[in-house]
Amino acid sequence: MPLPKLTHSMESPVKPSIATLEDANRYRQLAKLPYTDMIPFMQSIFQQRTNRVVRSYLALNVVLLIGLTAIGAYQIGFQYVTFSTLFTHLFVGFGITFTLLIPVHEAIHGIAYKLAGAPRVSYGGNWRKFYFYAVADRFVIGGKAFHSVALAPFLVISVACVMGAVLLPSWQWVASGVLLLHTGACAGDFGMLAFYQQHRGGRIFTFDDVAAQTAYFYQEIYSPTAQEHIN
Repeated sequence: MPLPKLTHSMESPVKPSIATLEDANRYRQLAKLPYTDMIPFMQSIFQQRTNRVVRSYLALNVVLLIGLTAIGAYQIGFQYVTFSTLFTHLFVGFGITFTLLIPVHEAIHGIAYKLAGAPRVSYGGNWRKFYFYAVADRFVIGGKAFHSVALAPFLVISVACVMGAVLLPSWQWVASGVLLLHTGACAGDFGMLAFYQQHRGGRIFTFDDVAAQTAYFYQEIYSPTAQEHIN
């Protein structure tokens, strides 16, 4: 059955309420995602190797790994650093990423939510399944703001690592370890951006219901003339 059509422009700046999003004549639900299903959901996203975001993210990880391997081999070969020191510092960086950086990563998400206008942010996670989150309860957020929230930790921490490696040469492989592992740990954030890429067209809005431990995604239903206007 064809989707209902709207005559108003997709460019409307008004952010819908949750009640409006639940109006099936104006929005369709793309996903109802319990937090406990996040890992299989991400696995399904990353199986879509034709997705531009997925390809770019995987390529970024490969380039980073190859680049650091080449730099490490060069420095060991010319005795700028010993093999044992390099790997010890790398694993210190890995340890920092798995411990201290988890709350920092989520705090940056929280700050980005606040900057987007969220009145309150809460945090949670599951150590057994090893996933963590920052959410703004029942705060509706549009696509551009969601992209900013999702990318904020990756951008902030990556820049900090590069600056640390340049300004503190004795710690460059600790910073490199953090950069390498944190980039890989951002798979969930990039996976959500890939989900948006998968559903290009109508504007997408999302909100979290913390009590239900569920995230909801809705896409605006629009007319063919609105689609032509946007493209």
